[in-house]
Amino acid sequence: MKITFLGDLHGRVFHAMAALVKWQKINNKKLDLIIQAGDFGAYPYPDEEMLNNKFIKQDPTELDFSKFILGGEDIEKFSTLIKSELISPIYFIRGNHEDFKWLNNLDEVDGVCEVDSYGIFKHIKDGVIKKFGDMTYAFLGGAEFSAKGEGILDMESYAGLMETKEKIDVLVTHETHFGIGFSYHGLTQGSKLITEMVEKIKPQYHITAHYHHMIGPHRRHNAVHLGLNNLVLPLRGKPGRNLRAGWMAVMDTNTDTLEFVKEDWLTDMNTSQSIMDLYKEIV
Repeated sequence: MKITFLGDLHGRVFHAMAALVKWQKINNKKLDLIIQAGDFGAYPYPDEEMLNNKFIKQDPTELDFSKFILGGEDIEKFSTLIKSELISPIYFIRGNHEDFKWLNNLDEVDGVCEVDSYGIFKHIKDGVIKKFGDMTYAFLGGAEFSAKGEGILDMESYAGLMETKEKIDVLVTHETHFGIGFSYHGLTQGSKLITEMVEKIKPQYHITAHYHHMIGPHRRHNAVHLGLNNLVLPLRGKPGRNLRAGWMAVMDTNTDTLEFVKEDWLTDMNTSQSIMDLYKEIV
């Protein structure tokens, strides 16, 4: 199987979808499974505060998910193409920047929620353990700390995963283990709770996002850890930002490899491209 992992999108779903299709075309291969590791940017109905945010006004791609949900002729054309090209839905966990009330109200079956009428996106709830192919995945969204107290780790889901007897091959969390780096203010980044989880359930792989830079892949706490970049630099107010190397990573279970995607075709894409610009690149 070829499995791709995606870092923080912060709403830029059209660029994410186009990049996935472009990878397939360039490599002449299909991606069997697609997993996004939180900060998807699921704000389907942005409020006035978001709409009037000065940074979003300068770079409105942060609200592309709401455009996707709203629909329209161009979005219908684009989404129909994406659906025909991808053989896997794009599964995503929550980060600490989502409309949590909306996510919590989605209908779910076995911890997986339908998001859109095309079946392109599916939300995986916290604490879900799910088998894809020959590997078992565990999922936990959120961050240990959040400025507004929203989007933090769900401790009930955390406890459930800590108590599982299942063998977990791949643990996907938004938050990362403790000691991964230092913040602008000199504080140690990461979560001791996540460290304890990795040590307890002993996954073969641990995939994370949240910290907006490439980490690894390297072995930490007996798991191969890979931390994903975010889709664009977190410097708001700069339209036309290029996509970043390491925002995607691909695991090939046949060759037992896990590698960042860093090629020029990815970093040449930028947020000034419209939906139809992206469509023309992948049609």
